[in-house]
Amino acid sequence: MARRKNKRNGRELGYFVVVEGDTEQWYLRLFQHYYNLKMTIEPKLSGNSIKQQFKNVIDACGKGYKHVFWIVDFDTVNKENREARSKNKSVNDFKSYCQKVLMNLDLKDKITIIVNNPCFEYWYYLHKNQFVSKYYQTYSELLVDLKKFQIDNRLFEQYSKSKRDYSTGLFTKLLPFLKQMDFERLNHFDFDECQSKSVSEMYKLWQFLGIDNKM
Repeated sequence: MARRKNKRNGRELGYFVVVEGDTEQWYLRLFQHYYNLKMTIEPKLSGNSIKQQFKNVIDACGKGYKHVFWIVDFDTVNKENREARSKNKSVNDFKSYCQKVLMNLDLKDKITIIVNNPCFEYWYYLHKNQFVSKYYQTYSELLVDLKKFQIDNRLFEQYSKSKRDYSTGLFTKLLPFLKQMDFERLNHFDFDECQSKSVSEMYKLWQFLGIDNKM
């Protein structure tokens, strides 16, 4: 896909990424630093609903960014679903957002949806156990196994506070395992299996940007 050259107020714009929480932002800051990319990461505050995240995605499409990535934690969808009065409302809403992107050729060219089920931290787990088949419904369930691999989010917190020492970041710590991953063998998100299979589609970042994870 040809990359569009967009400028706003005399400045060339990079990529726009919509995420939910701090963990994703810390990881992506290290990601963009390592690969020398220009990214705007939003929202700055965590806790936005799936509906608000989708609005941010659509708004960003009209601002001239090269491409918009929407990184979704599916446990957020499930949480909103449990709190809604109507059964499966949030799941169906998210499904409709995905369909709007896929059915609109202009949006499909501008947006990549990346789903983590149950959450972004499952991507860490795949670095150490790429062929895991266990289903995790929540982050709390996943955390038990993450601790076995000594994967610690405090490494991101150290970076967030200093914003200078990239050597302590979890992205850097996991880099040797990233280089061994075979993206072609990782699962894709499927609504038919969303309550029975854990997946992380973070590899789509590398694939879209044409980056070889083994380099």
